[in-house]
Amino acid sequence: MNFDVNGRFVVVPNEQITVVVSKAKDLYLAQIDPVMGGPSWQSQMMTGPLVEMRVVAAPSASGALFTFDIRFDFRPDGSGAHDLTDFYTVQISGNASGSAAPDTITPPPIKIQGYAFVTS
Repeated sequence: MNFDVNGRFVVVPNEQITVVVSKAKDLYLAQIDPVMGGPSWQSQMMTGPLVEMRVVAAPSASGALFTFDIRFDFRPDGSGAHDLTDFYTVQISGNASGSAAPDTITPPPIKIQGYAFVTS
């Protein structure tokens, strides 16, 4: 998957985009926001206790922009410290554009990461 000069994922019109968010250790606390800019999530499921998968179809128009944010949180231990070996991994892939390099999110909380796409 390629990026444009603005750092957006470049996808083809109507491409199926799959987003998989996984967490290394309990407790999964990520929240994936609705898609902004036209399309809605076509499917959303927890494929395991620490893995969430969502699918969205890119708009059919060339040059269309769509985005979403993921809010990552980590549960501190009893002393308020965070396990620095815990992390989230985000894998984004398209049925036509291939896979992007995984994005790794580490503690401490809360991090909001935006993901932007444009159709070619």
